[in-house]
Amino acid sequence: MLFSNGSVRPSQLPGDSNYYLSRDHHYPMWEAFPNGGAWNIKLDKRGDVMDRMWEELFLATIGEAFGEPDVVAIVLAIRSQRNFLSVWNADNMNHAVRFQISETLRALFSIRGVTDSLEYKSHATSMKDGSTFRNAMTYQSVVTQEPAAKKNPTEAAKAAGTKPPPNSPAKVAKGSAKA
Repeated sequence: MLFSNGSVRPSQLPGDSNYYLSRDHHYPMWEAFPNGGAWNIKLDKRGDVMDRMWEELFLATIGEAFGEPDVVAIVLAIRSQRNFLSVWNADNMNHAVRFQISETLRALFSIRGVTDSLEYKSHATSMKDGSTFRNAMTYQSVVTQEPAAKKNPTEAAKAAGTKPPPNSPAKVAKGSAKA
């Protein structure tokens, strides 16, 4: 367990408290990263779940599981109605990095049942409405399949009722059988 007997667990903090871990003395303040944003996860109010998820996120962050220097902080926000985990990034315009962070979160918490939707909010929007969490955009996880033509061009051609591409495995196999 990350937290020793002498430390206070997140579930023992008073309401309206924040716990955070930041990179290179960066503090999670909207003004410090006006072009950034945060992925947010709504947490169960049960203390044991919150403590464990914070610990998992903490260890993943110091272990560089995100693989990105763009992750500047993680935050546990304890509020009266609901608690939140947030992963702050410095630049929300880099969409590939932003969504890679969300995929890492989904993988990290897939067994916790929080991976169906994550919320993201830019700090510019947070500065306008005064909240990291209110009015955040929800992103749904969608499983996609690779197009059949990319997986197996021959099978895709058969399904479409056309000839396979010139260099497909079926064409080469037919040609070599005649030789």
